[in-house]
Amino acid sequence: MSIPQIDALASEPLDEFDARILADLARVQDQADPPPAGLTDRIRFELSLRALQAELAELQGMSELETVRSQSAPEVFDTISFTASRVSLMITVTPERGRDDTVRIDAWVTTPGVEIELWQEGSKRTARADEDGRLAWDDVPRRPTRLLISGTPPVVTPTIEL
Repeated sequence: MSIPQIDALASEPLDEFDARILADLARVQDQADPPPAGLTDRIRFELSLRALQAELAELQGMSELETVRSQSAPEVFDTISFTASRVSLMITVTPERGRDDTVRIDAWVTTPGVEIELWQEGSKRTARADEDGRLAWDDVPRRPTRLLISGTPPVVTPTIEL
C-alpha cells in the first residue's frame, strides 16, 4: 500500500472494524500495564485542590511511640502535626482493638468549629471540630489519607499512610 492510500484511509471516519481494534488494544493495555488502583480518585482530588487554590500544610513530626504499662502488649500511638499559615492540626492514630485493618483518628485543630474532610481512595468523610477544636473518626481503613481543612483558602495535608 502506498503512502497516498494510507493517508486516504487515515482521513476516513472510524468504523466498526476500527472500534474493535481499539477495544482489543485497550484490553491488552489494561492486562499488560493497568493504571494504579485509585489513580482516578487521586487525579480528581488533585484537580479539585488546584481549583480551590488550597494551601498545603507542612508535616511537623510523627511516630511518637508510647506504651501503657497495664497492657500485656504495648499499644502504639502515632502523633502527627501539620501547620499552615492560618491553622495547625494534630492527629493521633490509634489501632482499634481486635482489628488490624482500621484505626481511630483523634484530631485537634486551632480553629474551633472548622469542618475537616478525611480523604481516602474512593471516599470522603467529614467531621466538624467542637468548641475546643477536637474531632474524631472511628473505623478508618489503613491506607493513604489526606485531610482537607475548610476555609479561605482551604488547607490540605500531605498524604500519609495510616
